[in-house]
Amino acid sequence: MSVAVNLKGKYYRRRGIKEVSKPAYVNDVMEPLERYDEKMTPLSRGYVPPGGWDDVFLETLVPVMGERGPVPREEPGYTQIDLAQRIAGFHCAMAANCHTGNWTRPRLSEKLGCFYDWEGPWSPGAIGLPWVPDKRPVSDPGEMSEIVQETALFLGASLVGITALDRRWVYKKGWERYGHEEIELDQMIPPSIKYAVVMAIETNYDFVRHAPTAKASAAAGLGYSKMAFLAPALAKFIASLGYSAIACGNDTALSVPLAVDAGLGQLGRFGALITPEFGPRVRLCKVLTDLPLRPTAPIDFGVTEFCDICEKCAEYCPSQAILYGKRTERARTPSTNPGLLKWPLDGEKCLRFWYRNGARTETGMYHIDCYQCINVCPFNKMPGVGHDLVRWFVRRKAPLMDRVLLWGDDLFYRPLYKTGLHGRG
Repeated sequence: MSVAVNLKGKYYRRRGIKEVSKPAYVNDVMEPLERYDEKMTPLSRGYVPPGGWDDVFLETLVPVMGERGPVPREEPGYTQIDLAQRIAGFHCAMAANCHTGNWTRPRLSEKLGCFYDWEGPWSPGAIGLPWVPDKRPVSDPGEMSEIVQETALFLGASLVGITALDRRWVYKKGWERYGHEEIELDQMIPPSIKYAVVMAIETNYDFVRHAPTAKASAAAGLGYSKMAFLAPALAKFIASLGYSAIACGNDTALSVPLAVDAGLGQLGRFGALITPEFGPRVRLCKVLTDLPLRPTAPIDFGVTEFCDICEKCAEYCPSQAILYGKRTERARTPSTNPGLLKWPLDGEKCLRFWYRNGARTETGMYHIDCYQCINVCPFNKMPGVGHDLVRWFVRRKAPLMDRVLLWGDDLFYRPLYKTGLHGRG
């Protein structure tokens, strides 16, 4: 069974991409993987209150805030219009108290309310539909999977796949950024939850080209706002069939490995998912459920081999947070989980640039994320005869041809990466 795709409003099942029985990373596990603690993510560490458990990292963020200039300012990407677009993009995510999902555990959302509520006011009964206490029988998990995929595409997903839930990717403990509380997720996600429906949402190509400015950040914000609708809406569809469904943004479990398991894409050098259709220009969300489903197959379309040669994201990263050279199983910072052969990101350097890229305001600190790695990635190109041909060659895994393709990318795009829309920061 393959991943389902929504391309410009047309639904189809992915074709022409090599499916594999197991994700490529299975051969890259160098030692037993420890489950990751959510409070160790760079953003969670950046929200520790003064006097908390990670003051050392926090003290490196505050002094650099706004170093790149006041916001707004009369510079392309940072004007009042650009900031207004960013605010508009993030509006639904922030208005729903959910942003990435990290702030939306049931205890907190009982007080604040959120689309991501695990048990909130969004049940079928609350919107005028009779609650169905009995589960709808599922005689064919494959057929039900197709129905779930169709529903996810209808609700706005660009890609949707399904995987058996690997508990290694569920956070060891959750973390309330606002309440600064650890959450025992194992007590909240019963063993009956066996599947994850993983969805990708395409973000706007033209806005991403303005990285690392607020205009590019607006594209990320709109992705988060769409996540805040998509995952909860699909969860309510599944709940209306009588099954458990937990809607998640960036919270609860690691989205990228789940997306790799579900066949949406492969892991890239800069730690993000790279998809065949949209490259890394996607936002991820998921629904964990006990609804009987059939997983979609993982894929291999040459990303690891191409990234091994290409270092564009590392070259153009404003904070030099992306690793050059070969993969390693070692951790670079406390925010990196060791044991898997990959290119570990230095999340501390990355987040410090977000703070440098932001500003101090009367109400506190305001960071602007970057998106430059996504912007310069050769997989981040719109469909077209030339770009489609390049992708075909990458799937062939020919190192010499990969170098020729990188030479072509340099020839046509390097001037843009250095000037105009593609400022290096």
